[in-house]
Amino acid sequence: DIYTAEEIVKQRLRNGKPEYFIQWLSFPASHNVWKSAENISDKRLITSFTRNIHALNVSMQIQTMLLIM
Repeated sequence: DIYTAEEIVKQRLRNGKPEYFIQWLSFPASHNVWKSAENISDKRLITSFTRNIHALNVSMQIQTMLLIM
């Protein structure tokens, strides 16, 4: 069966390879699972997650710089 992923919630490295914690569309969080990158058919999910993490990191750096000033 193929299910629709809503979003990637977090990432980890397992044996040096990235895995992503998937939130499934129309399923509760208790059904979230870890999937390797090669098992995610819609690579846009990974791209979106990576962009969001990058934006969050930039935002945190700016906030830190403002606190230092």
